[in-house]
Amino acid sequence: MLRAPRLLTARQTTRLLPGVRAEGLLGGILSFDGQLVDDARLVVGIARTAAREGARIITRCSAESVSADGVVVRDETTGRIIPVRARAVVNATGVHADALDPSVRLSPSRGTHLVLDGASLGHPTAALTVPLEGSVSRFVFALPQPDGRVFAGLTDEPVDGPAARVPEVPEEDVDFLLTQFNRALETRLTRADVLGSFAGLRPLLQGTAPARTSPASTPSRSRPTGR
Repeated sequence: MLRAPRLLTARQTTRLLPGVRAEGLLGGILSFDGQLVDDARLVVGIARTAAREGARIITRCSAESVSADGVVVRDETTGRIIPVRARAVVNATGVHADALDPSVRLSPSRGTHLVLDGASLGHPTAALTVPLEGSVSRFVFALPQPDGRVFAGLTDEPVDGPAARVPEVPEEDVDFLLTQFNRALETRLTRADVLGSFAGLRPLLQGTAPARTSPASTPSRSRPTGR
């Protein structure tokens, strides 16, 4: 079980987060959350568990089409087309779900992360969470990694057009994240502190899209479980 959250003094807060601005700091709240360190290992573990329970695991195949009672797959090694019948079909293709089933209407949003050197934040030993200006429900976070680097995110921007296989990180996302973190830091982060960046796409259900620049742009839309 995870430990219960607790209040921290200003000194305790700066000990965990040396890069935080001390001026006006009254304290902090320390909470605990589970972490998924190796997502690839999780996928393999789920597949092995399913195989143990009698499932047949097929790799190197892509879905050509799906229906309520089956799927047509392509063997990417031989090119062979294989129809598969099933009692139930789960379309778990994320932002590409509408390509297989036109009845699925999605409005994806982009979540960008920056990779920072831990030294730029004073080698934090806890995650820093900063609320966005003008919002009571959105935050950015800087999460320390075992190798000393820090993953800093997260944007939530609507994506126009077809969902990319590998989404790119636009310059405005980098600027946005640095600006938000600098509101809470003693030493400002600059582009020189950014070692790298990556982004993912959330498969949000289509609805009325608020203004792109609003902090509440996409978080209020319905989200499939687990993302």
